[in-house]
Amino acid sequence: MENMTFNLNNYDSMTLPQLADIRAQGIERVDAVTNSLKQQVKVAHNEGVNIQKIARQAGVTRPTIYSWLAE
Repeated sequence: MENMTFNLNNYDSMTLPQLADIRAQGIERVDAVTNSLKQQVKVAHNEGVNIQKIARQAGVTRPTIYSWLAE
């Protein structure tokens, strides 16, 4: 999406390529945030923070925390 402005409340008026671009950008952003979150989880765990507290603060489940720590 080069220098285009969209009303993000009206996806119905967008073309297929425009929607695909918006989706791809959203996925990239979620991946970046998730990677940062995983790093923060690992830091908190290394500092001795309780898994339940980490999960609550991160907004994910305890199994997710254990999965991220195993990576």
